[in-house]
This record gives sequence, C-alpha cells and structure tokens, in this order.
Amino acid sequence: MSKNARIFHARPTPAFKRLLSVLLASIFFHWIILEWVNGNLVFPLQVHETESVITAQLQNVAASSAAHEPVKQPAKTRPKPAVRRPAARPPKAQHSAPEQATVSDTSAAPTIVEAEDEDSRDRDHDKGAESVSSPVNLTDKTDETASPNYEMNLPPSAELKYDVQAQKKGFSYHGTGIINWQANGNQYAITGKAKAAFFTVLEFKSTGEIDKTGIAPVLYAERSGNRAETNTHFHRERNTISFSASTLSYPRLGGEQDRASIIWQLAAMGRASPELFKAGEELNIFVAGVRNAAPWRIYIIGEEEIQLDTVPVKSWHVKSVPQQGGYEKTFDIWFASGLEWYPVRLRQTEVNGDYLELTLSNMVLAQQ
Repeated sequence: MSKNARIFHARPTPAFKRLLSVLLASIFFHWIILEWVNGNLVFPLQVHETESVITAQLQNVAASSAAHEPVKQPAKTRPKPAVRRPAARPPKAQHSAPEQATVSDTSAAPTIVEAEDEDSRDRDHDKGAESVSSPVNLTDKTDETASPNYEMNLPPSAELKYDVQAQKKGFSYHGTGIINWQANGNQYAITGKAKAAFFTVLEFKSTGEIDKTGIAPVLYAERSGNRAETNTHFHRERNTISFSASTLSYPRLGGEQDRASIIWQLAAMGRASPELFKAGEELNIFVAGVRNAAPWRIYIIGEEEIQLDTVPVKSWHVKSVPQQGGYEKTFDIWFASGLEWYPVRLRQTEVNGDYLELTLSNMVLAQQ
C-alpha cells in the first residue's frame, strides 16, 4: 500500500471530529436563523399558542350561540362623547318622600340600639334604589301645596310624661318618655325624648316663632337610636327649607311644619275650630322630615275612648298617611278635647310594622 493510501484511510482524530461537529452545528444554526427571518420556519411554541387562542374563541362563540337566540347587531356608529351630568339634586320646588329601612329577622332579641344600627346599614345599602313619590313643583302648584291658614289657639305650656311601648323586629320593649311644650309670647320650644329598655330611641327638638299662621318652625333636630343628629332648617331670610342629611331644598311659603310642631299645630287648630275635627274630614299640611318634605294628608278618624291609667278619656284620633310609594312613617295622634287638646297618645309606625307608642301617664301645667 502506498503512502497516500495510508493517509486517506487513516482514522480521524478526536480534535478533527470536534472541529467538524462545530462547523456542522454552526451551519445548521445559521440556516435556522435565515429560515425563521424569511418566515419559512415557525417554532413549535408559537404553533401551540396560536392554536390555544383560536380554540378559546371558537368555544366562546359556540357557548353564546347555544345560550341565546341570534341578535341582530346594530350598525357600528361612532360613539358619542360622554356628557358629565351634575349630581342628582331636585330643584327647590320638588317634593319626595323619605326612605325607610327594611329590617331582617334575627334569632335573638336585639337591643333597640342594635336594631337601629342595622336599620341604618340597611338604609345606606338601599339608598340608591329607594322609591319616592312623584315630585310636585311648588312654583306651578302653589295653591295645592301651600298649607292653608287656620285659626289658632295654642295649648298652655306643659310637661307631659308618657309610658313608652316599642316593637322592633318582633320583640317588645317598654320605657318612659317626656315632651315639654313651651309657648311664650311669639316664641315656642318643643323638646321630647323616648327611652325603651334603658336606651334612648328617639330624641327631638323644635324651636321657632308664633305668627299669624300659628307655629312657624326655625329649626328641627332629631336623633334616632345611635344615628347622628339631623337638622332641618326653615330659613327666614331666604324663604327656603333645607336639611343637614340631604341636599334637597324647598320654598318656604308659610304654614310649613316639622314632625314635632305638627302635633301642636293640630292641637291649636282643634282648640280654635273644633268643627274641623269630624270623622271623615281631611286636612293637608306641608311637613318637613329629616331628609325631605311633602304635603301630609291628615285624616280625622273619629272620636275614640282610650284608657289613661284605667281612666277612660275621650279623644280625637287623627292619622297621617304617607304619599303613595313613599317611605315616610305613619303617625297616629289622639287629642283629648277635655284636656286642653293635649296629645294623650302618639304612635309612629314604620313601613315594616315596627312602632313606637307613647301614652300619657302624667301632666304638669306650667305656672302662668
């Protein structure tokens, strides 16, 4: 065998093999890069991701078709720019009715304060969905909403004490209450408090003037349970009614009352014109609550006999009914015509049936 033949058939060395492997790997790598750049090569990872996206879209379309009937899509239009509207605030001449909380049942008897707290949370939750009565524009319907002028004869100043009975969430509570009525010249003041199960469930105050329309409130304050005190303002200089608990406002036309003064305004009307109190008659007086105001329809139910410490007393039963769809409480008042027309029984009833009732237990007339 020649020398050249021995060289040709010699085995490659390990170094030569490594060099050859590197060259082949380099050529293969560059070929892959060129093919990928030219779009002729797609990596397996990309293929799986693309297939996954397409599969998900097909499944959504199929699910939608099975659940709903075909819906004709409207022609695409350019969306209009959003218009920023101001916060909802009815005009000063509009009326609405207060909201009322819904109380859920519990297995254990709650305290009055605990029940009030739950009512407050429920009210905040339902606030956006509450129903109100149709607004009335006082500017256009002044004759319909302005309280008429009645003859007045205010009762003498007195301190009235009451026995309290309350029902909350199916449980009954008992306690005491007091209402102090003071009328001095052209000024008046009403303060009241009701306690049940050692808790103050209602506290209120009304102050103002006495004019040709009778009682003319300036400020009404109310605190129910653990809720914060609310204030209702009857502005003389601006002739408006406003609230600390809402942004509503109403024109003040004369004769408007609050939840406390309405009691004594009715008593003054009965003392001056007892002929107004006939069974089946109806009175309309504009009353402001803690968040808004509305005309109250006050029905004369009739003359009834109630027991005061086992003593029967004849009294006129009147009832205020909230506007249809409203959430105002229903108020029942019994006026004893033989006792200076003082309110000998008061009862406020919630929409859900819970109530607070005060029955006269003692009376002290102020010294003249």
